Amino acid sequence: PGVQGAAAVFGLPLGPGFTFHQYVVAGQPIPPPSQRERAGIRLVTEDYFAVMGIRLKSGRFFTVSDRAGAPGVCIVNSTLAKRLFQGNALGQAILRGRDANLRYEIVGIVEDV
Repeated sequence: PGVQGAAAVFGLPLGPGFTFHQYVVAGQPIPPPSQRERAGIRLVTEDYFAVMGIRLKSGRFFTVSDRAGAPGVCIVNSTLAKRLFQGNALGQAILRGRDANLRYEIVGIVEDV
């Protein structure tokens, strides 16, 4: 009773499950793993941002079609968007993985939380 929405997240907000992963901006030289930037990552379901009241600044939230086997997509906060792309992050891509071979297109920018 009283539940208005539900979502799932791997790495609870303000909890110990927050993980940091190395990344490279697509189109830039790929440094060795020890010299790559790191960012905090959470895996979330498509309704996570709405349930948590996190506002979308531009682009879109995740949808049910953003699943395993589909092209990789990600949503970044406005600080990362400004730092890496002067705020114009939509359509840009971040590479992850030891060989920087996992590509994630930025489809949304959310407010900082």
